[in-house]
Amino acid sequence: MHDHVDLSMARLDLIEDRWADAKATLVRLQQPTGFPKNHLNPTALTIEALYAQLQLGDTAAVAAGVAQVDLSQLDTLDPDERVVGLSIWARIASHPALAGQVPDDPERLAQAWAAYDTYESQLRQALEPWLTH
Repeated sequence: MHDHVDLSMARLDLIEDRWADAKATLVRLQQPTGFPKNHLNPTALTIEALYAQLQLGDTAAVAAGVAQVDLSQLDTLDPDERVVGLSIWARIASHPALAGQVPDDPERLAQAWAAYDTYESQLRQALEPWLTH
């Protein structure tokens, strides 16, 4: 549970522009943790850490880091986590300082969004008896 709280705090740090804190936590969380395999994996955490590193201005390290990322590793994650990882990847790929250095994959992101829409719809249907009261 501690890792889930740390992940939430790291993501809050990303939202609130506390890049160094976010990066430090996300790098630490890349070590074997208690996350279920379909929830998070080192690739997803690496992408988030690279985004924080990019915001810190270390584009050379980010360019080297993205070369090590295999986006297919996100395919085993739940749809919501795929959307998070691929959306952040798209932000990295579109950064002007990395123009042409990061392969973008809009098709993979579109597929992740479609899977998320299906996932959310199924979840709503499953919870419908409790949502109508």
